[in-house]
Amino acid sequence: MENVSLGEQLLTEQTVMNLLGLTKKQLNYLRNAKGFPCVCLTRRVRVYLAGDILEYVKRLSMQARFQPRFERK
Repeated sequence: MENVSLGEQLLTEQTVMNLLGLTKKQLNYLRNAKGFPCVCLTRRVRVYLAGDILEYVKRLSMQARFQPRFERK
């Protein structure tokens, strides 16, 4: 079997929940409301590309850096 880079790895829903410390409800919310990346194989089977998840988290990190923590009145 070939070595597969982290960005090319396919992750199951359970693996993603374990890695990110999410419940199924939280993962569903991220996917449906926040555009969390997944690949829908069937109506009920989804897999996740590790590289897509890393890019998503990096985007959130960059947005958080430029968001003001509070507004002055």
